[in-house]
Amino acid sequence: MHDPHSNCGNFGHCACGDHGPQIRNYLVPCLLLLLRDTASHGYQLMENLQQRKYLSMIPDAGVVYRHLRRMEQEGLVTSSLEPGAGPARKVYTITEAGQACLRAWIDGLVQLRNFIKNFLSDVNGEGGRTGKGTYPSYCVFFL
Repeated sequence: MHDPHSNCGNFGHCACGDHGPQIRNYLVPCLLLLLRDTASHGYQLMENLQQRKYLSMIPDAGVVYRHLRRMEQEGLVTSSLEPGAGPARKVYTITEAGQACLRAWIDGLVQLRNFIKNFLSDVNGEGGRTGKGTYPSYCVFFL
């Protein structure tokens, strides 16, 4: 028998529904927002994600670093090695292109919030199921 939670450790790929709806690539604006505040290394970003509760579950380090690498290739962030007591750490900084990308995400999320607000204002009676239940896989949406 297949365990519906077997993919829960794979952020963004779990369809169990227990983590709430997911927005595709939402980790990108979360990381950009954190980097807008201060340059950081990957584990520091993960700690801040957990503290700020931007996500229903914190992705593993590999996912965060893959996103940071891709964001660097796209010019949204830069990195530099920071010497320390141990091995040098890669510290990420947001670029102007990253700032513009973050502003676009914010605009899009505000628009999405308005659409969701309109949707929820129309929810009633039979359509207003708010508790968790068993839903077909197509009912767990990914934007």
